[in-house]
Amino acid sequence: MRIAIVSDIHANLQAWNAVWLDIRSMAVDQVVSLGDAVGYGPNPAEVLEALYTSVDYFVLGNHDAAICGKIDTSLFGDTARALIGWTADHLGPRAIQELSTWPLTLAGTGFRCAHGEFGNPEYFHYVFDPAETKPSWQAVPEPLLFIGHTHQPCLYVIGASLTPHALSPQDFVLEPGKRYLVNTGSVGYSRDGDPRASYCVYDTADGSVYWRRIPFDLDAYRAALSSALLPTEAAVLLDDDPRKGRPPLRKLITFRPPDRPEQAARNTIEVQYVDALRQRVRRWQLLAAGALTFLAVLLAAAGVWGWRYAHRELDIGGAPLPAVRAKDSASGNNLLVFPEAPVPAGQPVPGWRIHLGNRYSQQAAWGRLPDGQPGWSLQSGRQHELWIASPLISVAPDMKFILQGRVWKSSDFKGSLAVVISLVRRIETGPETSGRTEVIDRFVVKEPTRVRTDGWSLVKQTFEIPARAEAISVQIRGRFKGSASLCDLSLEPKK
Repeated sequence: MRIAIVSDIHANLQAWNAVWLDIRSMAVDQVVSLGDAVGYGPNPAEVLEALYTSVDYFVLGNHDAAICGKIDTSLFGDTARALIGWTADHLGPRAIQELSTWPLTLAGTGFRCAHGEFGNPEYFHYVFDPAETKPSWQAVPEPLLFIGHTHQPCLYVIGASLTPHALSPQDFVLEPGKRYLVNTGSVGYSRDGDPRASYCVYDTADGSVYWRRIPFDLDAYRAALSSALLPTEAAVLLDDDPRKGRPPLRKLITFRPPDRPEQAARNTIEVQYVDALRQRVRRWQLLAAGALTFLAVLLAAAGVWGWRYAHRELDIGGAPLPAVRAKDSASGNNLLVFPEAPVPAGQPVPGWRIHLGNRYSQQAAWGRLPDGQPGWSLQSGRQHELWIASPLISVAPDMKFILQGRVWKSSDFKGSLAVVISLVRRIETGPETSGRTEVIDRFVVKEPTRVRTDGWSLVKQTFEIPARAEAISVQIRGRFKGSASLCDLSLEPKK
């Protein structure tokens, strides 16, 4: 079953119409609204009418509660309080009565919904940082919690360490032993700098949650606000219109048509006749016949060049090394094995695999760097893909690692270079998937960001192995032009 979770529509009819169209295209089975269906926006009656025909379950928001008299409007700012009064005046008694029937929370199988946090849902507390998620984890047992209220999409995760972490909105699959607090963002009144409507879809079949960002007609929303004579504070969303401040097309035109004959185009052909063109084509046909021999020579040369282009990629695999088991290594030991002697470019490095996107303009070598440190030296004449991968390292779920190294880039470096962790994990066991694995190619991606005074940049990342993981590989991945060096690369267990 697919469940769409929407929140904070705030009487924005244009945003809801766009989201509802997207929901229908996603084959959603049920729709849940997390509250604040009205308030701020110019079309409360129309939005409620549309929601009653499409939403399966509602949760009470603080604006909804104020409109139906369940919370004191003195708790709101001046503008919000005025807009609540305006909204109440534009809703009939039946609509207001319907708002009063909405619950504070909604409990489903394995998930629960509220407008704010779950500790005291009647208080409508905000959740802005990981520390404010604690009352929710303690109040309810479900592994998946959905909220709104802040108008800013976010994801909070808590695992065996019982320390919650805030993550940027990202699609994910539920993992055993972890709990998730998902802020879906706002449909009609986003506050994260992106004016598009935000909502989530929860697929109960595979335990996946993913975000949707939907554009809507900002000009129509602006016109509706103006027609309703609402204060400018109700239109703060429009400050994030990406077209704001862009001049009209006429002002962008850089050519001024001439207004005098002497300024007009000169020495031109005013009209061309078809018969004259036909004669010209016949002459060109004769010339083309004479050029066929020359073209054959060019094709032969192109064939040689094409062969070189088709075979430009090169994979260099080194002899295998003994398997590395992270569980058998003590904390602080480097699990990566490097050769003691230099290995020239084009030669295999034991245990490591090198991929050159273009063998003619790229090379990778292991040896002494200019400062005397052993490390990788990379050259790339064009921005083709280049990567170096370590052998697989056996791991277990919940293990923690520290990845670190130093990177130097030449002054003419252009492109990207990062240290990447790829991960192999089992697919959920079942009659059809038993024993099968999948590869998460970019489980961790860390680009060098901390530039030191000596010109080197530091790469450092701590990460935890998720459930069902069996092995990882450390990779250096880049698509750049110029030179780069990487040394002190290590992967150490963290106890």
